[in-house]
Amino acid sequence: MEGFGVHTYKLINAQGKEVYVKFHWLPTCGVRCLTDDQAVVVGGKDHSHATRDLTEAIDKGEFPEWKLFIQTMEIQGKVGHRAVPLLRAPCPMFSFHSHKDDVHELLQMSTTTNSTPWM
Repeated sequence: MEGFGVHTYKLINAQGKEVYVKFHWLPTCGVRCLTDDQAVVVGGKDHSHATRDLTEAIDKGEFPEWKLFIQTMEIQGKVGHRAVPLLRAPCPMFSFHSHKDDVHELLQMSTTTNSTPWM
């Protein structure tokens, strides 16, 4: 499952330079989706199918991994939210901004254990 941040943040470096940023988690194993018909059948039988698939994979030693990317955009003078493409893209939480040069990989994360119920 991909993870796209809904919010745009402003980061400031040690020299005081500001940039807009968005965070994106991308799975290293790719993405598979159910068709509408499959979703009705699978979801109707087991509404926790995605969680079960994840926990069973971890139990088998098939550890899922994601890469965290940060997407940056230079701030050009004083601008309102309507002038910032990261904020006004047609569907910013589901897609990268068009300038791929501004997307940087930060880290890779792996899930190696299933959580235990705490309640």
